[in-house]
Amino acid sequence: MAMKKKRPKIRFKGFEGEWAFYAFRYLFTEKRDKTQEEFEDQLLSCAIDGIYLNSELFNHFRGSTTIGYLKVKKNDLILSAQNLHLGNANVNLRFASGIISPAYKVYAINGDNPYFINAWVKSEHAKSLFMSATTEGASLCRKNIEWEFLYDKKVCIPSISEQEKIGAFLMTLDKLIEKFEVKLDKLRKLKQALLKNMFVDALSGQSVPQIRFKGYTDKWEVKELREVFEMPTASISVSELQADQYISTEHMLQNFEGIEPASSLPVYLSACRFFQDDILMANIRPYLNKIWLSDRNGGASSDVIIFRQKGNSNPAFLYYELTDGRFIRYVMKSIQGSKMPRGNKQAMQSFEMSIAPKLEQTEIVRMFHSFDQGLVRTKTKLTKLRRIKQSLLEKMFV
Repeated sequence: MAMKKKRPKIRFKGFEGEWAFYAFRYLFTEKRDKTQEEFEDQLLSCAIDGIYLNSELFNHFRGSTTIGYLKVKKNDLILSAQNLHLGNANVNLRFASGIISPAYKVYAINGDNPYFINAWVKSEHAKSLFMSATTEGASLCRKNIEWEFLYDKKVCIPSISEQEKIGAFLMTLDKLIEKFEVKLDKLRKLKQALLKNMFVDALSGQSVPQIRFKGYTDKWEVKELREVFEMPTASISVSELQADQYISTEHMLQNFEGIEPASSLPVYLSACRFFQDDILMANIRPYLNKIWLSDRNGGASSDVIIFRQKGNSNPAFLYYELTDGRFIRYVMKSIQGSKMPRGNKQAMQSFEMSIAPKLEQTEIVRMFHSFDQGLVRTKTKLTKLRRIKQSLLEKMFV
């Protein structure tokens, strides 16, 4: 039954009528059609960022049987039972049919535009509605839905014609976002392939890389990491950093976002001084390969390893070599700890690095620097598009 009406902050020209509130149970009908045989259809998974084939997310089926799984059709709404408040809700716009774990709920959409509904379930308005129908679960990130309570919650929607306009517009925006996501993924994979083939794998007995700039024929020099770097550990107080910046392992694991000024940190905190062109590595969960070439002076927490070169190689060349994957695989052979694994500093020092002639280093760095600039531009555009979409989801819904 319709309730009080409202209008969104932003809407398309020509639409002036108010939106109406309807109970959730009026808009969606739960479907309980279950499988009778193993793998009756393709196995799907519902994630926060969309609907996928199970094989796209996992390398194996994690259950014991698919008998009793829920049947899914195109344009069905799928809701998670435990992390719905985090945004694990999607309309199946991708697959004609499939099956999904009974840990989810599947609903038919009763006449409304599926593209509009898919956009609505991703809005903060929808997340707030889902949160209001939850109780505490087994952990902070898991909450249980009180389904009958949710079914009585009111959803504010416009006319079908306005739904179609909103749904089509946001779907076009989603396709543009997907285009940049695909481009970014391809660039990252291409960079990794270049790193693998433009550096020498000393452990395999190579003396020259597989891909090389024209005109270079000299063999690369093999050195142990201890010959290339020192690992300074001298401790200083954060208060001594003044205008420099402090970097923690947490910041590095978050892709270096949100680096805090030293002035905002407790004065009793100690740090290890690093300088421009030092290489920093997050030593908690080293398999994440979070390594950074410093462009400033500052202080790092005790779980950040600092590599300071002893020679006169191009620091960016050394940085790219440490990020090509071989070093991290070597570190993982001597990992310490289970809950919070760390690399063994002593063992790291025996890692064999291959050092190119100085001019060749410059060519390699120039190429990867240009590549990284393209990555940053693509990532920046993608971030802006995601922010634009999030802002629209707030203003185009009630």
